[in-house]
Amino acid sequence: MVLFSNSNRAFPLSWQSVPSQFFAQRVFASVFTLLENPKLVRELNIEVVVGSPYQLQLLARDVFTKDNVKPPRLFISIAERLDGHHRRIIQESTGGTVIDVYCASEFSALIAFECRKCHRLHTNSDCVLIEVLDSDGKPVPPGDRGEVVITDLCNFVSPLIRYRTGDIATVADTVVCNCQRSLPVQLDKIEGRITDKITLEGGNQISVLPLLNSLQILLSSSFTLVQEETNLFSLHCYEPNKEISKSRALAIQECIVQYANTSLSVKIQYESILDRMNDFPGKLRSFISRVPRPESLVI
Repeated sequence: MVLFSNSNRAFPLSWQSVPSQFFAQRVFASVFTLLENPKLVRELNIEVVVGSPYQLQLLARDVFTKDNVKPPRLFISIAERLDGHHRRIIQESTGGTVIDVYCASEFSALIAFECRKCHRLHTNSDCVLIEVLDSDGKPVPPGDRGEVVITDLCNFVSPLIRYRTGDIATVADTVVCNCQRSLPVQLDKIEGRITDKITLEGGNQISVLPLLNSLQILLSSSFTLVQEETNLFSLHCYEPNKEISKSRALAIQECIVQYANTSLSVKIQYESILDRMNDFPGKLRSFISRVPRPESLVI
């Protein structure tokens, strides 16, 4: 049984008939439905779960470790950036394997998937052509970051040629993997979005991605950093029972101040992931900017 989770409370439990050669039935359900009906989860006998990192984390911690529910053997992360905290919680809670899959609804096939051997991303090169380019449209060297640009080779209805995804990825330092797959390894990992930028005084912008990585180490928990104004940030922590000490809060503020190289204030707020997902059933971003930004975007 393959479960496809979502964050829409109103989304009913539904089944999909699939050809026998796919070997597994598919069921679609809201995480809220599964949290409220543990008996249902036991009856489904789920082997694989597909969902966003936040959804997978919730199910791993609050469903598959309770009421004698058998944990799935595989968790497939899609839609959002999978960070080390999500992966650790899922693996430690269930003992299952976590695989990151890079996909987008615009394309006719999966873009890339994580290899269990090298933990980088194999490109689905039979169906898509991937380029990673800098702000001048030139290929970036291995180890550097750039925007993912994709040509869909299998979409014969609405061709997408050198389509700018707005996603930022790090280029892998090798294209060969010892897992023996013939599909190339092009991407080391997906870092975030090209719009993930802090706006400074005067309108200058800097990427927030290195700061998010530093905050992840400091917090070791799920969070969203929001730039409310140029010199005002709010940090939403999604583990209410794990309050941050005063010294840690000061370290967080100092980390942001040093990175932005300006004086600013940081408000720390606590809320549950469930409440956040209930209020915002779409994607949960690691960074949100409410500061107006120019239309022209560069990496």
